[in-house]
Amino acid sequence: GMIKMANKKFTSVRNDFCIIFEKNSEIQEANDDGSISNQAFDFCKISEIPEIMPMKTIDVVGVISVLGEKEEINLKNGTTKLRRHIQLVDDSEKSVSLTLWGEELCSREDLTLGDVLAVKAGRVSEFGGRSLNCSDDHASLYRMTELKGDPEALKIQAWRKRAMDQNTG
Repeated sequence: GMIKMANKKFTSVRNDFCIIFEKNSEIQEANDDGSISNQAFDFCKISEIPEIMPMKTIDVVGVISVLGEKEEINLKNGTTKLRRHIQLVDDSEKSVSLTLWGEELCSREDLTLGDVLAVKAGRVSEFGGRSLNCSDDHASLYRMTELKGDPEALKIQAWRKRAMDQNTG
């Protein structure tokens, strides 16, 4: 592999450097000693998204307030792609529309209204105001059970519980 300066325009990596592997590189699996976390997030509040430049990738966590059905969209190049709309709200009491693209993200059957959901590397879009695009090739979704006690996710979960208690009490 080769270490290069990370081009922030084309990557969601928050490091100054990245490792580039070539076709003749050899990669060997190492045993996991648990010292490195599975996923690191740099969460942005949903209320901050209008100030973020389009095409920047960000991480957000919120509660699913709208969960659309998946639909097949005809693309200009003659192919089709699956699309699904989701809306998240966080404790800033602002919401953001997520557009999921691709088979993997759109076919998640484990998502339900009221779930805490984290988005890793959602791409800020200007379509219809600021929104997030999440495609199989660059973004990932994580439910609360997959976040392993992330402090921000726990904060959103506690906020959701308080809001639900107020609505039922």
